[in-house]
Amino acid sequence: MEAKSPVLLITFNRPNLALRVLDSIRSYKPDRIYIASDGPRTNVEGEREIVLKTRELVLNSIDWDCQIKTLFRDENKGCGSGPASAISWLFTHEEQGIILEDDCIPQPEFFDYCNSLLNKYKGDQRVWLISGRSPHSSKTKFFRNSDYIFSTHAETWGWATWKRCWEKYDITMSLWPGFYQQGGFRNIQFSRLAGMYFNFAYKNLYRSEDLSSHVWDYQFTFNINAHGGLGIVPAKNLIENIGYEGTHFSGITKAQKLKSVDGFQIIKEPHVVMVNRSYDVYSFYNMLYSKVINVATRQVRKIFGRSKLN
Repeated sequence: MEAKSPVLLITFNRPNLALRVLDSIRSYKPDRIYIASDGPRTNVEGEREIVLKTRELVLNSIDWDCQIKTLFRDENKGCGSGPASAISWLFTHEEQGIILEDDCIPQPEFFDYCNSLLNKYKGDQRVWLISGRSPHSSKTKFFRNSDYIFSTHAETWGWATWKRCWEKYDITMSLWPGFYQQGGFRNIQFSRLAGMYFNFAYKNLYRSEDLSSHVWDYQFTFNINAHGGLGIVPAKNLIENIGYEGTHFSGITKAQKLKSVDGFQIIKEPHVVMVNRSYDVYSFYNMLYSKVINVATRQVRKIFGRSKLN
């Protein structure tokens, strides 16, 4: 039997959600579990009590024999540096790990899926991320030949990775200028429009003043692409997002409506480690096309707005 990979649970101020995620982790019973909690915000009344309560409830609910490590911060590092520093903390102790935030509910099969592929690809420098999310799993044509595929569009809503990948993580995106000068995402994406869109989006992210304050995952996705890495996407969706009251929440999205599916196991392995081009093209046009249209619309409005002033 394979040794169980450790699990990192990132919590904050939502005790009920954290306990639901912990219920799923209980089905896996990892030998080592890491609990990280950002500090309360000083400008939010009553948050300190909720954060402390969440920590207490989570620790008291771990009822199987395991090693528990905690990172409980006194100060708030925010939605960017908070999770990023928690993952860095995990990899000061481990070579590989499964990572869950408190709004991502995994199916029980998610853990064996991650554990198996963490061990299978631990030495493969091409593979950077194992995602539990499969937003296009209903399109079975992408998964006819294998139970998972390789993509540049893998997500970090319930995922796993290795220290070898995370140690290259840079929340400031210092590689961006050189990456962009050499063509950036136009050299990676199979659609010219997709390459243009991602270059535009990441250029704006890089220029933002609060780059490390509010996001961490876009920077990791950039790092994967900058190093020519790939993510793994399963044939069935194994993660349900339940975080409808988080800091960045502004309405239930199509992605959050996606339900998870049980009964998944890997039977058919891919023959080669190669990006699934048709999946990536479909993913871009299906999930991101509306964003491209919105960006274009805003630019057109700016142009017409200027012309009216002249």
